[in-house]
Amino acid sequence: MNLRAAVFTLAFPTVLAYAPAVASAAPAPDFRYSRALVAPSKVEIRGFNGRIHAEPAAGGTLEVEAVKQARRGDPALIRVVAFPHPGGVVVCVLYPGQST
Repeated sequence: MNLRAAVFTLAFPTVLAYAPAVASAAPAPDFRYSRALVAPSKVEIRGFNGRIHAEPAAGGTLEVEAVKQARRGDPALIRVVAFPHPGGVVVCVLYPGQST
């Protein structure tokens, strides 16, 4: 499994979307997170296996959407959680057996 982490230090509001590399039509997100951020803020994405798309957004709100898919196993067992902190937010993909 190739897991990665990405860190974005934002000087502007951003929309982040996580989706697997194999995607035909745009599926409905399994996870949504929205939070007002003040620049500069750090957004860290941990434990994902796929692509991340980031783009500027209007206003001061971060929006994160994730789509869960699996070639093997049950995607329902995968959790996506957000941990806000004073300097930004950490969004983690947690696989079975992981708690943090």
